[in-house]
Amino acid sequence: YQRRVHGEYTRNIKMVQDIDSLSIPDSLAPLSPALSKEGDSSTRKWTLLHVGTNTNYLLEWVNGTKSVLKLYNFCSKVDHNIEIGVIEVLSEMGLYPKVIYKCPSYRIEEYIESAQLELFDVRKPAMMLLVAELISGLHHNAPLRELVNPLLTSKDAFILNVCKNWLEDFKTQYETIKNKIGESKHKPLIEQLGQLFKKEYQDIITTLLPQGRELVLSHNDISPANLLSFTEKDGHNKLYLIDYEYCALNYRGYDLAVLIEDIVTDYRYPSYPTFKMHNEIKLSGEEEVKLIEHYLKCSGLTASSPEFSAQVTKLKAEVDDCKIIFQLAGVLWGVITNDWTKEYNPENCWRLEYAAARWRNFSFHIHSRFGISILQSKQPFHCCLYRISLSSNSVLYQLLSEQNFSLII
Repeated sequence: YQRRVHGEYTRNIKMVQDIDSLSIPDSLAPLSPALSKEGDSSTRKWTLLHVGTNTNYLLEWVNGTKSVLKLYNFCSKVDHNIEIGVIEVLSEMGLYPKVIYKCPSYRIEEYIESAQLELFDVRKPAMMLLVAELISGLHHNAPLRELVNPLLTSKDAFILNVCKNWLEDFKTQYETIKNKIGESKHKPLIEQLGQLFKKEYQDIITTLLPQGRELVLSHNDISPANLLSFTEKDGHNKLYLIDYEYCALNYRGYDLAVLIEDIVTDYRYPSYPTFKMHNEIKLSGEEEVKLIEHYLKCSGLTASSPEFSAQVTKLKAEVDDCKIIFQLAGVLWGVITNDWTKEYNPENCWRLEYAAARWRNFSFHIHSRFGISILQSKQPFHCCLYRISLSSNSVLYQLLSEQNFSLII
């Protein structure tokens, strides 16, 4: 994490504007006319919190109050007009910190003493249901949707546009990337990704992203890093869903799919490749159904309703489709956002490691759903099977055998 903050991502800060010359609006002058450098002896200071789509700083003002500065690291996939519209409405409803100031390059928000949830905190059953409740509340917030509708630049599903654009980008760069990596360990990954251009896989993607499905206003980046837990003055615990940079219309099953699929990924892993997937905590099928049922109940649909069971089945099928698309988006993100203008080092390329991990998950889902094997690595994958016996005709046995896994039984 420290390497990413002080190395690769540092350039993003300078790309936006010089932090030292950042001016504070006149309306905030009574609090502080300017920011001081980190470590300055002044009573005013800023402290780096996080670098990602935004560069976030904790501001400590002269009068002792604190705020959060979110400096935009301009990203083509982010529409800050939509983001601001969403969070201002949510703020009025008590579902998001107050926005103190906004401008095209940054905004300043109320600082709330809170804890960012860890992976295993969110995985607790009660917390998973609470997150599903937040998602349902966002999806079915009619006043919010009405306000944001005029700001929406696309009426298509967000993930449909993302996959379409990234697939096109990858197709354009394919030969360049292939030549750059040569015979390195990432060669099988890039060659396998080339199969996505075949008609049969294009047809699969079209099947998973159909037109006509209900679209809702979605967060599109549900993760523990975007959940804040804090205690209100009356002692009640509260949970905020933050960072709405990617908020847009999407399939209602997508946010749930991201929650289910990404709950196993630790993005704060201290060593290379800076993430780790804990598949041992993956939700069971029964837990997934309970999550979907709770989401529907929070939307106002009662369990005694005649259509409840059918709605659960319908949404579960949509979530399963969105799981596959989420994994594909992760693969494409890892490859496309890697800086190919720099010298390629196969031993220090965490984005391709991330893409490879997502590709294995995507391939597993594709095989389970369509019976197609696309993971053809020459290198053995070692899998620990916890005291389970596999008959030679079981799906898992056949899948592991086809992919050259080393069976340890």
